[in-house]
Amino acid sequence: MKRLKIFLPLFVFLACEKEEINLPEVYVFRGFETGTVRVFTKEGEITSDLLSGKFIANNDYFVEQNSFELPDFSQDLEIIFETKGKAVFQGADTVMTANATRVANKIYFESNDTLYSDNSLINMRDPRFQFSPITQTDVVEAGFGGFPPVHNFIYGYRSCVYAIDYGQEIKVPFINILDKKCPPPDGIIVCNASGVANINNAFNENYLNVIKNSTFTWVDTLIVQQNYVVFRKE
Repeated sequence: MKRLKIFLPLFVFLACEKEEINLPEVYVFRGFETGTVRVFTKEGEITSDLLSGKFIANNDYFVEQNSFELPDFSQDLEIIFETKGKAVFQGADTVMTANATRVANKIYFESNDTLYSDNSLINMRDPRFQFSPITQTDVVEAGFGGFPPVHNFIYGYRSCVYAIDYGQEIKVPFINILDKKCPPPDGIIVCNASGVANINNAFNENYLNVIKNSTFTWVDTLIVQQNYVVFRKE
């Protein structure tokens, strides 16, 4: 028993010492991965290049406007883990310190500043996306006008850079996505398309079950492209 009392603290000390040697960890920019443009309907993914090509051609205005391109990204950027829970994004024109929180293979690089927005969908609580800020609060403004009074919902959150850990590589996902919505025909509202481009997030394929099984959604078709900015461990 005395030997255990002697060697156990030594083992713990050596394990901690070994972990510290591996820090800081540095991941350097290695390039882009461009995903294919995928088309989904309520029946599932259109795997025919001919059919998906026709749909994309019919929505060429959106594709042209949003370009389905990778975002501008500083190619001298590095991700430096100073500790397991703290990282620095460092480049010639960029220095950002963030708290690094891991959930499975996902990494949330969270800023310390709280932002406020009246838009709950863009990168926050959008069911199409896998990621949303891990620190969120709801703030309700005072009522104004009418009866009952109208309230504006203001959402407080800490902005994040979302990433996926692949061991020797960290990939920062960016998504282009188009929703084509077709409401029930009533002679007033017609089909329309709207979307977002180069949003730092990953597509949540469970959303396909939502539009397939729900009788309330008007989403008829989705165009999705998933791209990545790749960093490799030095």
